[in-house]
Amino acid sequence: MKSSIQELLSPEEYLAYELRFSPTAKSKPPNLSVEDAKAAWQMRREAEHKARVLRADSGLPAAKRETALAAVRQEAEASIRDLYGDRGWRHYAGGSGANWLDEISH
Repeated sequence: MKSSIQELLSPEEYLAYELRFSPTAKSKPPNLSVEDAKAAWQMRREAEHKARVLRADSGLPAAKRETALAAVRQEAEASIRDLYGDRGWRHYAGGSGANWLDEISH
């Protein structure tokens, strides 16, 4: 179903759709602008894509894959922290919003 919705909407409309219905997006810090929320969501999508590519690379030794996945997670976390600030990060990480970061590195 997700792909059929994605096919019907423009990239901007699909992003708005994802932001509205994602449980993770609903846990954003209270004073975060819509544009910053969109930027954070895009950071998440890019990190998840990088992780999928790394997991699919059968020629990559397991130890290197784990190191690379940890680096993707660290990069994504640092980007979100920079965007949200310390207070916003604590709100985000204290709820379920940052659970996806754990999935990146596992």
